[in-house]
Amino acid sequence: MEHNGRISYQTICAAKDGDGAAIEEIVRHYERYISHFSKRRLYDEYGNSREAVDEEIKQLIISEYMYAVVFTYDHHRLPKGELLEQ
Repeated sequence: MEHNGRISYQTICAAKDGDGAAIEEIVRHYERYISHFSKRRLYDEYGNSREAVDEEIKQLIISEYMYAVVFTYDHHRLPKGELLEQ
């Protein structure tokens, strides 16, 4: 569930606790951003170049981000100015 274009606090807490649906929602939210930083320049046999998403790099970014959410994120500290939704 998104709140003002951001992922809700409850979704992040659920992902931290290992909820697969919450993890998928976070990955889906950042899909375009992750794909942008997963691009590589490829060249064909004629020297023409194009950009393509490298799936290995994409999966590495996703796994690093999920590691950060699960093991580093402090869910007891809310961002400044944020309140828990009831």
